[in-house]
Amino acid sequence: SNTYDVMIANSQDDYGKEPDLKTQVVTNSTDIWVRNQPDGLVNQQHEDLEYVNNQTPVYVYVKVTNKSCETTTGNDLLELYWAKGGLFQYWDSVWKGQITTANGMEAGGQIATQNIPVLSSGESAILEFPWLPGNPDDYDYPGMVKPWMFCFLARIDSLDDPMTFTETQYPKDNTQLNNNIAYKNTTVINVNQNPKKGSILAGNLGNPNALTSDIRFFTITEDSDNLWEQSEVRVQLDDVLWAKWIASGAVSSGIEVIDEQNHTIMVNNSGARIEGISFAANETGMLTIGVNFLTEEVEEQEVFELQVEQIETSHQNSLGGFTYVFVRDNEREEFNAEGERAYNNNITTLNANAINEPAVYNWYNEQGDLVYSGQQLTVTDPVAQEYKLEVIAASDGHKDYTTVNSESPYKLESLSPNPASNQTEVCYNVGNASSAYIMVTSTQTAVSNNYIVNPNQTSLIIDVSNYPMGTYVVTLVVEGEIMEHKNLVIQ
Repeated sequence: SNTYDVMIANSQDDYGKEPDLKTQVVTNSTDIWVRNQPDGLVNQQHEDLEYVNNQTPVYVYVKVTNKSCETTTGNDLLELYWAKGGLFQYWDSVWKGQITTANGMEAGGQIATQNIPVLSSGESAILEFPWLPGNPDDYDYPGMVKPWMFCFLARIDSLDDPMTFTETQYPKDNTQLNNNIAYKNTTVINVNQNPKKGSILAGNLGNPNALTSDIRFFTITEDSDNLWEQSEVRVQLDDVLWAKWIASGAVSSGIEVIDEQNHTIMVNNSGARIEGISFAANETGMLTIGVNFLTEEVEEQEVFELQVEQIETSHQNSLGGFTYVFVRDNEREEFNAEGERAYNNNITTLNANAINEPAVYNWYNEQGDLVYSGQQLTVTDPVAQEYKLEVIAASDGHKDYTTVNSESPYKLESLSPNPASNQTEVCYNVGNASSAYIMVTSTQTAVSNNYIVNPNQTSLIIDVSNYPMGTYVVTLVVEGEIMEHKNLVIQ
C-alpha cells in the first residue's frame, strides 16, 4: 500500500485488505498466540495457558506487520486486552475491565501497551506480553469446566494509521473491518487429558440493552468436516441457558436433545443451531462442549476444529465466536462394544464384554433412555426389546455402540405338519442349555408326555400315531423353566 498501514492478520488468508472478506472466522487470529514459557518468538503454536500461581506469568505474543511502502515512525502503540472465554464480549466495557461476571470476578481488562518498533516496508515484529492471569478457580461457578479459558484482543493505536471504520460495540465486526484489530478466542482440548471439554459464556456480557440471539455450531475446513462423521459433539447448557431456550420454544435445527435432566444436546451437523434465546442486559449463560470420537468411524486424523458463533436473531449478524481445537491420538488401540445375553430363572441378564482398559458401560432402552450404567444389566420386563450398549473409554472418551436383545434365546420355532396324524417335527433352539425337553399335553385330559431334546440339534420327530384325536399343547422347557408353547391338532 502507498498509505501508511500497520496490520495484525486474522488468518493466513488475510493480507490486510479492509474489510477482511477472506477470513471465514476472524476470532482465531494466526498473529496472536499464547505460551506458558517465554519461547513464543520461536515456537508460534498456540497453547492453553497453565495457571501456576499469582507470581508466574504466561506469555501472549502478537505479530505486527507493516504492509505499506513507508517505514513506520516507531510511535505506533499496540494494546492488548483479555476477556473471560465467551462468544460475545461487548466493546469496550468488557475488554477495559468495567464489567464483572455473575460471581463478581473481573470479566476482562487491559494487559499492557507497548510501542511497536520501527518497521521497514513489509517488515514484521513479534511483541511479547507477560501476563499474570487471575486464578482460574476464582471463575469456577457450578458446572464450569476449564475455567482458565480466556480470550485476547490486540489493537493498534496509531495517529498515522487510524481505524478505517468506526468501532462499534461488536468486536467481531471491528476486527473484520479494521486490520488494526485482531482477537483470539481459542481453546485446545486434548482428549487424552482431563478435562476433555470446556465451558464458555454466551449471552449479553457488558451490553446495557436486551438481546435475542442464536448459537450456531459449524466447521469450515474439509478436514474438520470429518468431525460430524467421526465423533459425537455434545453440548451441555447451564440452568440459565436451558431455561431461556425452553422458554423461547426450544427452536433448533440439527440439534437432538439427548438428556433433558442434565440439559444435554447433541449437535448433528455443521450449521446446526439453537435459536431465539433472549438475554436481559448484561445477562449470560454457559455452554460446555466436548466430543466423543467413534472407534468404528475415526481414521488417521488427529486435529479437528469446531466453531461456535453467537448470532443476533433479527438481523442474523454475527456477534462473536469461539474456536475449539480437539486433538486425539491416532495410534490409540481400537476396541469394539460387544454384549451377550444370559437367561436363568425367568430373568434375562445382559452382559457387556469388558474392553482392555477402564471404561464406562451404559445401557439404553428402545426409547433412548439411559436405564443403567455398569457391565451387567438385569432385565425383568417380560416384553422383549433391544438395548443399546454404549462403551466409553475413560482415557480419551472414544466410544462404540452395539445392540443386545433381551428376548430369550430359547425358541420353539415350529410344528410341522400341524394338524398331524402320524408324526410331527418340532423345530427348536436351545443353544448351549444343559437340559431341555418338549412336553406334549392334552387339553382334554391334562395327560402329558416329555421328550428330551438334544441341544446340539434343532429338531425332534415325535410319533403321535397312538395319541387320541384332539388338541394338545406343545411346550419347550429349558433349565426347568417354561420358555414357549404352541398348539398342536392331532386328527
